[in-house]
Amino acid sequence: SNFLNEKGKKRAEALVKWIGTTVPKKYTDSVPVSATYSPLPGPFGEDSRPRQLISPATFALDLSIYGTKRYFETEASADEIIGNPYLKNRPVVVCWEHGCTQKLINALLARVPGKVIFDPKTTPGYIPVWSGSDFASVVILKKNGMDVTVSFSCENVLPGDTEECATYTQPGVQTCKVY
Repeated sequence: SNFLNEKGKKRAEALVKWIGTTVPKKYTDSVPVSATYSPLPGPFGEDSRPRQLISPATFALDLSIYGTKRYFETEASADEIIGNPYLKNRPVVVCWEHGCTQKLINALLARVPGKVIFDPKTTPGYIPVWSGSDFASVVILKKNGMDVTVSFSCENVLPGDTEECATYTQPGVQTCKVY
């Protein structure tokens, strides 16, 4: 389906509070999120769920929304995120399509000029694979000088989120398919 189901709509509404209060409190040293980024839907509305999911928070929190690339254009999207002067050194929430999330994160990390440091609870250098039922996993990329620390968490905005979250120690490679 190209549209959020009822649970997806509930998650979208819950993300308003999560992005507005939990993210600054837990991940960004009290700096509020300044923008959201999600892939551009296809010409017939396909692949529009990431943007539908993030839009309520974007509008409710009066944030800018960015993203002019499709979900499978991960290299170009990473360039767009890293190269946008407005997003430089500001907290941004990126909402992406399951099958290409791992590839987007790796593309972002490949553009880090310094060192990438992984959370010790993970397999070093490993970005998890998102299963089709995991809508709650969060990857945090936090810049500290030239270095970026990669850590993992779970939104926990809906019942059952903890059980849905990715296992961060199982290696795997996601295939980023074009449908």
